[in-house]
Amino acid sequence: MTPVRAPAREHRLVGVVRQHPVASFLAWSFPVGQVIAFQPVVARAWYDVDLPTAPFVVLANLVGLLLPAVVVTRVVDGRAGVRALWCRAARVRVPPRWYGLALVVVPVASAATAVALLGPPDSGRVLAAAVVAGLVLQLLLGFLTTNWAEEVAWTGFLQTRLQHRHGPVRAALATGPLFALQHASLAVGNGWLGGITVLLFVTATAVPFRFLQGWVANRTGSLLVVGLVHAAGNATTDGSGFGGPGLLPRLYAGEAVGPVHLLASAALGLVVVAATRGRLGDVRPPAPPTPGSATGRAVAARAASPRERPERDRTSRSAGGDRLPPAPTPTPPEEKSMSKELSAEVDIRATPERVWEVLTDLAAYPAWNPFIVAAEGVVAPGRRLTLRMQPVGGRAMTLRPRLVEVAAGRALRWRGRLVVPGLVDAEHGFVLRPQAGGTRLVQEETFRGVLVPLVAASLDRGTRPAFVAMNEALKRRAEEPARTRAGTGQGTP
Repeated sequence: MTPVRAPAREHRLVGVVRQHPVASFLAWSFPVGQVIAFQPVVARAWYDVDLPTAPFVVLANLVGLLLPAVVVTRVVDGRAGVRALWCRAARVRVPPRWYGLALVVVPVASAATAVALLGPPDSGRVLAAAVVAGLVLQLLLGFLTTNWAEEVAWTGFLQTRLQHRHGPVRAALATGPLFALQHASLAVGNGWLGGITVLLFVTATAVPFRFLQGWVANRTGSLLVVGLVHAAGNATTDGSGFGGPGLLPRLYAGEAVGPVHLLASAALGLVVVAATRGRLGDVRPPAPPTPGSATGRAVAARAASPRERPERDRTSRSAGGDRLPPAPTPTPPEEKSMSKELSAEVDIRATPERVWEVLTDLAAYPAWNPFIVAAEGVVAPGRRLTLRMQPVGGRAMTLRPRLVEVAAGRALRWRGRLVVPGLVDAEHGFVLRPQAGGTRLVQEETFRGVLVPLVAASLDRGTRPAFVAMNEALKRRAEEPARTRAGTGQGTP
């Protein structure tokens, strides 16, 4: 009987895929995906038939990106790998600031880039319609039809695997040109020279965009949020291909705004790679020991016998045998880059009660305060204040923080945020410490959020000097003789 050879060929193919998952993905993705994506181009050039582009792009992403990513993952990592990929693709529960990045920061960055390049739009009454139909609707359509599937493949499969082997920056550098080449069918309508120019521009901006996407994926573990970031950028310009253009074409009629979101996303990516010092949120544990090695057997033995685990595994000891508290878990560098602390202190020759009286007399702020130039509200826990803040050399802004601590003569603290949680969240506090001869006042503020790296320099340049100026003015106010205050009529009765 002649032996059947089909299973052997199948096993050899599976072996190749397991040994070369990235190459196998690309060998499927580009031939299949590009054949589908180029159908409208071929139809126009050869048959003079104008086919809609968007349906073919959607099909190319599903069959040429998402499907090979899932199939190769199944072959290489089994069902557990597919489940893990799906969990990342559908993960919704992430801190709100990441949705703020996708839904607010990316569109605002694109709009700011457009204003910088083209000037303010003459939007008139179309702004609301442009936001709803151009941004919100196009974001949802793009995410559901295209960008989610794209990012499951590019970020969830390809960039993640390259990152595990080569690190986050090299993974983005390798993924960027491939990601740009996937869009070749959208560039050929500009002629050969124009198409090459467009592809080079897309490639140059795609690499920092992959920095941004890799960082979001590493920090959130959610490919859903990564897809939203992608969809938000597209929704500001060309949109999803269904239901009209995105936000900026509706505000800048007749202007070439297509490259704007690429420039904005690239700028955000460069900020991220600089702020995280190239780590992009990647905190990888050390490689596990080989199961058959002596180290691996020792680790397995300790895991199997938790009662015999040495006491030093739970509590450090000093040389004399005294227990020491566990070492604090270090904050990842990228987390530090998303926070900023400012403080300034001053010694005042007045009692804490007098300093507290000046600090809580909000109505008198315009008379002496160079930083908080106007203030309204009731000083009580949970109440909102309306504050007009004037940084040194900056533009005044009005904030409405909520008081979270009101301890008479000891501490006053409020919290606020910029637009939505997670962009820039701030906690501002005043601490009064009695000392010989008076009071030490410490004014401090902690900023956290995805926009903090962008505003950190301006905080050092404008806000901290404003702290110092306010402290000195408060010192002069609190140290005034009682009759001087009564004569000016500015004091609190």
